[in-house]
Amino acid sequence: MFRFIRLLRMRDLEIIEVVHNSVKICLLIIEDKRRALNDSEKQLTPYNLMDENELKDEIHNVLYLYILTGEELTKQQNDSIIEFADDLLHEVIPTAKIVKRIIDKNMFSNLPVTLQLCIA
Repeated sequence: MFRFIRLLRMRDLEIIEVVHNSVKICLLIIEDKRRALNDSEKQLTPYNLMDENELKDEIHNVLYLYILTGEELTKQQNDSIIEFADDLLHEVIPTAKIVKRIIDKNMFSNLPVTLQLCIA
């Protein structure tokens, strides 16, 4: 069973702790860039398959989803996190979502004590 615990919510940033079967598996950070795609982002798939007019007409905002974890997540875990983010965001305007996964074995073990208390 998944639990999603919102730790921080600001206008352009949200931090969500993801717990699966009573174990913290990752942090999900959602960053709203509040702008259109830049040139380097347009090179990413599927945006590089769209022509410039499609991009102007169909993409009005960019969201970055960062998944910070201590180990590789299973396909089910990844899918559940992305599905949660999609449900949470339920786009009002056409939005590009760019997912970045950051894996660090020490992600949760070497945090400062104060931060451990905040996200535990």
